[in-house]
Amino acid sequence: MKFLRLFPLLGLLLALAAADPLTEPERQALLGQLEALENAAQNSKDARIRAAAGAFLSALESPQSAIEFYEKCVEKVDFIDRGRDSQDYREWKRRNRERLGDNDFGKALQFQMRWLILAVQAGSDDPPDDIIARAHSLLLGVFNDAKALQPHQRVLSSNVFGTPFAKAYELDDLRPQEWPSSILPAENIYEQVILPPLRLARDYAGIRATWTERINCELAVIEQLTPPNRRNGDDDDAHEEAIETAKADFIREKRPELIWEMEVDVFKAGDEQQAALRMLNHIKAHLTHEKAGEWQSELRGLVDPEAAEAPEENPAGNKAVVEQNGDEDAG
Repeated sequence: MKFLRLFPLLGLLLALAAADPLTEPERQALLGQLEALENAAQNSKDARIRAAAGAFLSALESPQSAIEFYEKCVEKVDFIDRGRDSQDYREWKRRNRERLGDNDFGKALQFQMRWLILAVQAGSDDPPDDIIARAHSLLLGVFNDAKALQPHQRVLSSNVFGTPFAKAYELDDLRPQEWPSSILPAENIYEQVILPPLRLARDYAGIRATWTERINCELAVIEQLTPPNRRNGDDDDAHEEAIETAKADFIREKRPELIWEMEVDVFKAGDEQQAALRMLNHIKAHLTHEKAGEWQSELRGLVDPEAAEAPEENPAGNKAVVEQNGDEDAG
C-alpha cells in the first residue's frame, strides 16, 4: 500500500525531470503529494505509539505483568515473525525459567519499559513539559530499588530501542537524537538530559547540586548495582573484594576528575570567584593525579583567556635561527 501511494508522486517527479522550472500548479501539486506522504507517515507513527501505550500500561501494573508481556514480545519478535517452531519457543522458556520466575527481573523490565516510553516522548513533536523531571525521578528510582535490581543491571544498561518491546510494536526507528538509549549509565542522563537546561539558564547553584548528586550516583552504581561475575566463579567474598577495588579506583582517579568538571561547569555558569578558588585548592590536593598538569593549564585559560589564546612567537622559526647560528659557529 505504501508503495502504491508513491506512484502519483513518482509520476509527477519523472514528468518534471526533463521539464522547465516548476509552474505554480505543478508546485502546488508536488507540495500536496509531499504533505499527504508526511501525514501518512505521521499517522502510522501515531498508531504505533497508541498501540504500544495501551499494552505497556497493562504490563506496568506489576513485575509479573511485565514478565508476561516480555514473553509475548519475545515470542512475536524472535519466533513468530521469524517463522520458528513453537517448540523452539517452549524450549527458550524452559532454559530461562529461573529468570522468568524472578520478580526482580520483572522490576528491571518495568524500568526498561518506562525509559522506552520517555524516549519515544522525547522524540515526539510535543514532548511533555515535565519530561526532564520524570527522567530524573525514574533514574533515582533505580537507586531506591538497587538491591533488587543489582542482578539485572544488564537490562537497565541495554538500548531500549533494541528490546523485544520496541521491536514488537515497531518503535525501534523512533529513537531521538539527543536522548540516552538506556537508563544506565547514569552519567549519560545527567550529561544529556538534566544538566543542559541548567547550563543554559546559568544556574550555577543547580549545576553544583546536580553534579554532586551525579558523583554520588556513579559511586552508588559501583557499590549497589555491580553484579557478581558468575562466569569467573565469583562468590560473595570475591564480589565484595571486587567492589571495594572498584570503589578505591573511583575515589582515587575518577571522582577528582568529576569534581574538576563540576567546578569548570560552575565557573562557566558565572560563579567564577568561588569556582576558581576551589579549582586551585583541588589542584593542590591532587598534585599527583595524572591530570593535574591539564587542570593547571585549563585553570590558567579560564582565568586569563586572552593569554591562553595568544599565538606562540614562532618557536619553529626560533629553532631554525638557533640551528643556523650553530652551523655558522661551527664553520
